Amino acid sequence: MYTYYQAYGLSREFGSQFQTIDIADELVGKIFNNYVQVYLSLNYTYSKGQVLVDFSQLKKQYRYSTQTLNQLLATIPDGYFNILPELPYFKVRYTQYMDSSLAGYTIAKSGNDLIISNPNIDTQDFLDFCITTVDGYVMPVSLNNNQITINNGLLQAAVNEYTKVGIVSFQDAGQILIENISLSNINLSQNRSPDDLLYIQTQLPIGYATFLVLNGYLIASTTDAFYCIGNGLYALSLRKLGYHYKLLDSRDKQYYNYDYILPFLPQDLVNLYSNSNNLISNKLISTPEFISAYLTLPNTFLLQVPMTNVIIQTKNIINTELVNSFVVQNQPKELLIGSQGKIVDYFYTYRKGKYVITSPGMFSNNYIEFKNSPNNEYLSNQRVPNNPIIKSSLYFKSYGFYNFPE
Repeated sequence: MYTYYQAYGLSREFGSQFQTIDIADELVGKIFNNYVQVYLSLNYTYSKGQVLVDFSQLKKQYRYSTQTLNQLLATIPDGYFNILPELPYFKVRYTQYMDSSLAGYTIAKSGNDLIISNPNIDTQDFLDFCITTVDGYVMPVSLNNNQITINNGLLQAAVNEYTKVGIVSFQDAGQILIENISLSNINLSQNRSPDDLLYIQTQLPIGYATFLVLNGYLIASTTDAFYCIGNGLYALSLRKLGYHYKLLDSRDKQYYNYDYILPFLPQDLVNLYSNSNNLISNKLISTPEFISAYLTLPNTFLLQVPMTNVIIQTKNIINTELVNSFVVQNQPKELLIGSQGKIVDYFYTYRKGKYVITSPGMFSNNYIEFKNSPNNEYLSNQRVPNNPIIKSSLYFKSYGFYNFPE
């Protein structure tokens, strides 16, 4: 049998670190609510000393248990837990979000691109540790003549009436690796649809925290929509990621949108599903040809952080009567997330002991009806006439990383 000896927990507070916690008499459901990650040191009948286990192994079966941890452990059968060899390094390293102007960057136009520069930042270091967003969508970045270049950044900025460039820094966690997705990475047979699982094979090192940037949306491999199967193979569910809604909603907000993809498809296929109202064809976006083009867009790629474990912390924002603003107590360093998981670029000022966050990207389309059934011929873009735009349900998101000893 198992009995409690000690526990190490990471609370849901932003910026928190692991610490020794006493949860023996805490309700199991409450522990899951209060902590992002917990490791248990347990006495075990068949071990001379304590064994280390991951508390999350209990989540699927006991997530809402009203027992205390001690009570539950008394009922757990021998051999239930997978034993960990040793404790991880408990230093958690977090991503940080920065508005480019607040971080001291200047923005210049160059053809279809945006050039961002900061005399205090090494350009290669920037590429090694950061990604950029334009109006909330992650965009590909390169070095041209030693200049940090957001490829087609000006074309993305031209889609909207405002331009915000954000920076997501992984510097505390380590140098990021990026792999562009090509058709050779994708397991996509001719009978695939957005409802099927797709498979992406990566050449990136195995065992590290990996993200998918999908048409500008940043997605961690910790959900049932994108996850690692093993040996560098990842499963992806477009349906669970809101594929249909994203295509519809981004049509008037993104440069890399539905209309951008059409010229890359066989013309006879486009003609087959064209319509006089220029609506998005549900059948067309369900074809292997369209899905392949979508997965190989310039702002779709794999991103890896050289840490073995990733944790996600979130905190809801209470909407106020202010049109484009809200107030928080602490200096914001986290990502702000809006409709469909889109990053919301924001700017803040410090006033009377509080931080006022402002962004014109806090709103989303209020569609009358949205259905993603493949039986529907077209995606309706009709919005509520007297309330076409609504304020998104916003929340802060932070990614933290830590390692187990090798």
